[in-house]
Amino acid sequence: MATAFSGPAVVQSFDFDQKVAPFISYKQHVEQGFEEEKVSVKRASSDVLRELFRLFGVALRCLFIAAFSITLTGPIAAQSLKEQLDKIQEVLPGNSYTKYSPALAVQSWEMAATVAHIQKPMSCKTAKIIDTKVTAVKEKVIFTSKRKLKQGHWLEIWTFDKCGKRVRVQAEFRADGKGTADGDFSVAK
Repeated sequence: MATAFSGPAVVQSFDFDQKVAPFISYKQHVEQGFEEEKVSVKRASSDVLRELFRLFGVALRCLFIAAFSITLTGPIAAQSLKEQLDKIQEVLPGNSYTKYSPALAVQSWEMAATVAHIQKPMSCKTAKIIDTKVTAVKEKVIFTSKRKLKQGHWLEIWTFDKCGKRVRVQAEFRADGKGTADGDFSVAK
């Protein structure tokens, strides 16, 4: 049995511009947004890579400092005080008060070298200490017979050679009451 439909046949007109054009326009807008997102993702990726390379350089410098510290502190533990001081004299030129305490010398060198390494030229990966100089004594510096810092407050300039460029680091030391000193290190003016 066939189904019969009764009633007038309604033919609706289909307006392309009204129905499809907004969809195409929206689609183009979305695709353009995706392209912009791709560009910003690429830009962000290159920024991340640049930061990773910078951090890698910092990590390499830290390894260099650690290696220096190990060469200075590793054998020192088994050496006599005189041998320790002689070794520090070889490695740390100039008249720095930190030479009187092996622990203070190592701590200070690490901090000063870190400040020197982050100076220009950034492409240079080495910074060699070439001089230390006491520039001011604000409180008399006194070490115990066991080379522990008893009292003192003074300023020094540490000069590094960084691929032919001299980098000067200012250090301000204050006795910390624990046999060593707190130090503030910054680029010298």
